Amino acid sequence: MSTMTAPSAGIAAGIAQPQTTVEPYQPGNPFVRHSQTGRRTQYVVSGVSFGTGQISQPLVQAPGYARAFRLQFNSISTGATTSAAFQPDAPFNIATSVLLKDAYGTQLYNGTGYEMLYLVPKYGGGFGLWTSADPRSLPSFQNIVAGTAAWAFSTALPLEFAMGCGVISMANGSLLPNLQMNINAAATVMSGTLTNVPTLTVTNDLDFWWLPEGVDIAPPELGTTCQWNAQVCNPQIGSGSTQKVQAPRLGGYLETLILEARDSTNTRQDAWPGLTGAGALQIGARFRIYIDGVLVVDSLLATLFDDMAIQFQYPLGGQPSAQLGAAGFTAGTATPALYNTQRDTGILVINRKMSLAQTMFGLLDSGEIYLSTNPGTQLEFGDGPWGTVGTPPYTLTLTPGQVVPVGTIIQGLPSI
Repeated sequence: MSTMTAPSAGIAAGIAQPQTTVEPYQPGNPFVRHSQTGRRTQYVVSGVSFGTGQISQPLVQAPGYARAFRLQFNSISTGATTSAAFQPDAPFNIATSVLLKDAYGTQLYNGTGYEMLYLVPKYGGGFGLWTSADPRSLPSFQNIVAGTAAWAFSTALPLEFAMGCGVISMANGSLLPNLQMNINAAATVMSGTLTNVPTLTVTNDLDFWWLPEGVDIAPPELGTTCQWNAQVCNPQIGSGSTQKVQAPRLGGYLETLILEARDSTNTRQDAWPGLTGAGALQIGARFRIYIDGVLVVDSLLATLFDDMAIQFQYPLGGQPSAQLGAAGFTAGTATPALYNTQRDTGILVINRKMSLAQTMFGLLDSGEIYLSTNPGTQLEFGDGPWGTVGTPPYTLTLTPGQVVPVGTIIQGLPSI
């Protein structure tokens, strides 16, 4: 009678396998090799009132480093009969103010909802790329449902300005950032007859890097942040005037300059030099930028518009990027609305996240052509003659992406 030995493979098959694999650390390994991206809920707030509501819920500890706060706003309307339509800045003007501070009180985001919830995600490079960076082009965007005041949109407050850079710690429950948003009046967000004013449900999720397992490694230059603070430039601008407009004192490294022109009624206007009341671009119209009195940019306004189209990969002629109906990209929508990826009225962006290509690639950038500034740097725009649109005087608001480093700024793709 022969004897048989059980194959070793059968024994091995019964051995429990490890759930995770720890990447062995070697000097020079990047942080992102030893971490993983995650997402978890911070809070869900329902029944928020228009006009008087405030979102100030405490943020929740997470085992890692915050990359971005992902926000969703849902207007809840039941049984309303309304002819509501979005106002010009809506739905992103849902907040009169958005203020995000780190655990030590440093302002990371400070501005209106239109600036912080729309302009920065669309043009800052930390949320998405090209057409998808516009919250209106995402599947989560829901236009006002006919006969109600129900709508929804998603956006983000990105902290990461390059892969692994700009994140803030969330692991210490006693040292957490703080986010506050004041909700706008319903009539400022929606026009028409609101027979039943809706309420808001706000969801805040956190995108984060997990704490690395089994190795002692932190994100590159932890403590370096990219700060977005809207600042009003001076002086105000007269219709057709020839003048320079000064930005407030800056500091750090500027990666993006978002310029926003509004008239005395707070309506966005293309009041840039060379634009007439009919919106026509005059031949030879130029826009100038001075640094410490030195002319560094002297460009045709039309060329700056072309630059935006090239860098952000969208057509300025208003070609439709998506067909979005009442239910976003839901199949079978009968009458989809067209949302164009064109330059927003009254918005001019000077982008310096261009170290690697002619097109902005968001988190893929080496930071080597950021504009270095200090508190004494004088930044001036215009030198007219400015446009003749809307109701002057005009106010120019600058929302810069300021990288404030801990020590020396990181350059040269540290995480690759």
